[in-house]
Amino acid sequence: MPSVKSALGLRYEIHARLPNRASCNPRIHDSRLFRCCGVNQIAVGYCELVSEEDDLVIEKLFVDPNFMGQGIGRALLDSMMDYATRHSADRILIASDPDAEQFYLSMGARRIGQTPSESIEGRLLPLLEICMNR
Repeated sequence: MPSVKSALGLRYEIHARLPNRASCNPRIHDSRLFRCCGVNQIAVGYCELVSEEDDLVIEKLFVDPNFMGQGIGRALLDSMMDYATRHSADRILIASDPDAEQFYLSMGARRIGQTPSESIEGRLLPLLEICMNR
């Protein structure tokens, strides 16, 4: 399947978005960084990076299923990795949905264990780590 860019001539962009604000700003707000990806001004993906103690954690990464496989998830995660590198983070942690694990592994993550799901009791999720090379 051709990408959104090549098939429709559309351009997708990564936007930093602060919660409850109209302005855009690429910074952590209340220990959270939001990135939103839009195609023709329609949000098709977002990612949330959270600062927890000494680690940065991907709290959420979602891409509209109609736009999967077109580089949007990669662009969102790349933007979070760039942020982590610029802010001298050692790593990003991800409690991955099992179906998304391969995506993160292809982006350079490695599995370091398992962690309990916060939404489904008794379910274990792959715990992944992306080490930031400085």
